[in-house]
Formats: sequence, structure tokens, C-alpha cells
Amino acid sequence: MTIFEKKEVTKAMKDPFVKLSSIEHIFEPFRVSEDAPQADNYEPLVDPFSGALLECPKASRLAREIVEATNSDPLYGPRAEKERNYIGIEYEILLERSLRSM
Repeated sequence: MTIFEKKEVTKAMKDPFVKLSSIEHIFEPFRVSEDAPQADNYEPLVDPFSGALLECPKASRLAREIVEATNSDPLYGPRAEKERNYIGIEYEILLERSLRSM
């Protein structure tokens, strides 16, 4: 779908507004999907960690959809990963305290 090699696709997933800012990065047969009318009344993108609105430059439809998909993924998205990390740290603290009290 894009002109990127496998490693570059991972980078594009991490920062789609930079890597997929224009349709030149999309293969010619798939560019037709970018021609679909884009609504200016998109829901504003919200950072899953801080809840702040994301500044989203004029980007391709693909870039916007990637951001929406990763932010809404309840199992493997960045927010779920951060929550699992915090739970793990809290559990380590509890284990450390229980070991010290022995």
C-alpha cells in the first residue's frame, strides 16, 4: 500500500503525520482512496495519555486513520501498553514491600 520498506512502515505507524503527510508515499493504485471527499468535521484527535487535543496538520486520510486506529486499540494500543506497564510497576512495589516485611 505504501512505498516504504518493512522498517519504514513501523516508523510510519509511530509518527504517521510526518511519514504519511502526503499521498506521494502511497502506491498509485491506492491513491484513489485519498480522492474520496474528506469531511472537515472529523472528530478531533485526542492524545490517549494526556487527553489533550492533538494538533493534526493537513495529512492524508491514511495517516489520520492510522492515528485513530492505534489510539482506539484497547489491547495493543499505546494507552493499554502504558496501563499494563503501570500495573506491573505497582505489582513490583507490592512484592518488594512484602519481601521487606518478612
